[in-house]
Amino acid sequence: MSLRFAPFTVRGSAGVVLVAAGALLGACSDSSGTDDGGPPASMEVVGGNGQQGVVGEELVGPLVVKVTDDRGRPVRGQLVNWRVTAGGGSVFAGSALTNREGVAQERWTLGTVAGAAQRVEARAVDDVTGAALVFATFEATAEAGPATTLAPSVEGPLAAPVGAAIPTPITARATDRFDNPVPGVVVTWTA
Repeated sequence: MSLRFAPFTVRGSAGVVLVAAGALLGACSDSSGTDDGGPPASMEVVGGNGQQGVVGEELVGPLVVKVTDDRGRPVRGQLVNWRVTAGGGSVFAGSALTNREGVAQERWTLGTVAGAAQRVEARAVDDVTGAALVFATFEATAEAGPATTLAPSVEGPLAAPVGAAIPTPITARATDRFDNPVPGVVVTWTA
């Protein structure tokens, strides 16, 4: 909100004229968001970085960035594009406009390979020149999902005389729905 004062004249009892010049408070702005800030100069990760999640599922928390100009003021209405750069996951919308606090958010679904690097970049482009201005990087850890398959594995022959132990060990491999190995699964063997 800007306040403006019009010039006025006050006359004293002795005929002295006092003239007050108009005052202008042009640099004041309130929280109504009328100041959109200058062009974007930096993008800061505010939340959502370093999360852990299950492969192929959306992370619990959103990815959040704040865009500011070279004076540290929030940039309102800046288009932020979100791109998966590692891990093969996906983002929900792919772009968002910053709000009046300069904040933009996105949702991220991880890729399907447990332990693989998972990365998303948030990017802004100059509206006039198209030049890449700023970006922020998010990383996450993808863990295997619950076991859905248990497959036995045998190397070598399973033949042995009656009453003797089979010389080849029998193993089982537990995997999730994307064929990632799942550790810690209890396997019960029966003859």
